[in-house]
Amino acid sequence: MGSISTQDPWLQARNLYMKDLNEEEQKVFETASLENLLDSTNVARKSHEEQSRMRNISRKLEPFVNAICQFGEALDVFSNTYAIAMAPLWGSVRVLLHIAKGFQKYFKNITDMLTRIGDNLPRCRIYYALFPAHGRLLQAISVVYLDIIHFCIDAKAIFRELRDPKISFLYKRIWKTFDVKFQENILGKFRKSIENMEKEVKLSHMIETSQDREVLRREKDEAERQRMINYRHLLLKNLSSQTYIDKHIKERRKRFPGTGKWLTQSNEVQDWKNRETSDCLWRSGIPGSGKTVLVSSLIDKLSKEFGREDVTVSKLTTQDV
Repeated sequence: MGSISTQDPWLQARNLYMKDLNEEEQKVFETASLENLLDSTNVARKSHEEQSRMRNISRKLEPFVNAICQFGEALDVFSNTYAIAMAPLWGSVRVLLHIAKGFQKYFKNITDMLTRIGDNLPRCRIYYALFPAHGRLLQAISVVYLDIIHFCIDAKAIFRELRDPKISFLYKRIWKTFDVKFQENILGKFRKSIENMEKEVKLSHMIETSQDREVLRREKDEAERQRMINYRHLLLKNLSSQTYIDKHIKERRKRFPGTGKWLTQSNEVQDWKNRETSDCLWRSGIPGSGKTVLVSSLIDKLSKEFGREDVTVSKLTTQDV
């Protein structure tokens, strides 16, 4: 798999975000990366925050930045998608912070919002490490991070409004409206996307569990097949190599005419011969009662009746057990 099917939404979001950027903002967007994202933030904070608060805000943004980094690690195997997704992510956040530096009162608010978004982001590296072969899960994770760009688009539009000095008396109302939208709609959209992602996680787990069961079943079947092969080899190994033809001829000479006729004509033997499945004929008796002589008569009867090419006659004695 070289890419995922969410490329078009990423490109659409990128184009939508960049359409009203001036030349300076475009440069900020196009040169954005993990390394300079927080540097850009520092510039904004130096304009509006005391030095003692700079490190605190930087720490607040770190979980959000780390979550994006984890998403990038999950995408790293998809070389084409990595560039398409990560560039607009870093760019949209960096430009938003760059624009917000002109609004001391609301810069902290926007960093607080990014922090809250970071709190809602999934632990993508763990999910993807658990289920790396599930493209649907990666696609669901991508939707969550795509929502970050859409948030930046909405937030950027608010700061565009706040730039108009003619409506300065409406600043508080404009921001309050956006804050309500953030609380009710934007965070809700993030949670909905995360819920969909969690469903894909459960589905991926079910698929993995089913595949594990199938692997175990195949391994069990193979183990049983190998056990039967080994058992057969053991039986063949333990079979006596003695030739019984001479012994059979010797037993035949002991018989009087008609010996064993009662056995070969018995209902028990007739039923046994007529069975469609392989079976054994079991006869028992005390030592010296003539079992071997009787069996020799049955062997001759079967050999004559079926022909030597059509039937294999085997005799199991106590010497073979």
